[in-house]
Amino acid sequence: MSQFKFGMEAIEESNGAGASSKPQSEFAKLPSGTALKVKLTGLDNVMRYYGYGVFKRVNTFIAANPSTRNDRGFVESNHTPWDLAAQYYYDKAKEAEEKGASEDEVKKIRQEAYKYSGKKRYAIGFIDLETGKQIVLDFTGKQFDDVLKPALVKYDGKKDKIAFELEKSGAGTNTKIMLTPVIDDEDLTEKERASFEKSIG
Repeated sequence: MSQFKFGMEAIEESNGAGASSKPQSEFAKLPSGTALKVKLTGLDNVMRYYGYGVFKRVNTFIAANPSTRNDRGFVESNHTPWDLAAQYYYDKAKEAEEKGASEDEVKKIRQEAYKYSGKKRYAIGFIDLETGKQIVLDFTGKQFDDVLKPALVKYDGKKDKIAFELEKSGAGTNTKIMLTPVIDDEDLTEKERASFEKSIG
């Protein structure tokens, strides 16, 4: 089960140490340029996993039969076809380097390898205050480490007191995520306030 880590185990793991290509319906959508009013559901509703995909070509998915990874996230056994493709290109890059290929050539091959490798990702549960429904949103490891983890840890004790706005902007590697408290209760509609109150606890 090294593929998945839940709750505080997923939160703490991010401190350092470390199938089908069809879109997965488990994840709600947060398109760039949009914002959601949400209620935090707590640190137990965080899951770390390794996803595969190619930006704008293959949506991120979880392998049906995931590979076994060590504590640092490297595949040790039960390689998926994507792991094997990544390893093929990493081996090619090493071979090119040993033969004296230029730095640019080696970098290009490594980029191809990285494209197929499993990337650490985080799925986080929220309450969508507009609909009152539980949703799960998917984030990159960088988005989690840089923005979401500090906010989730900082505000966990206030999850039943304050609503939050989750916003996504930018595109590609410039995508930005923001999670900010809704300080003024007047910024919530009656429906959003009712959803928040209903989901307390």
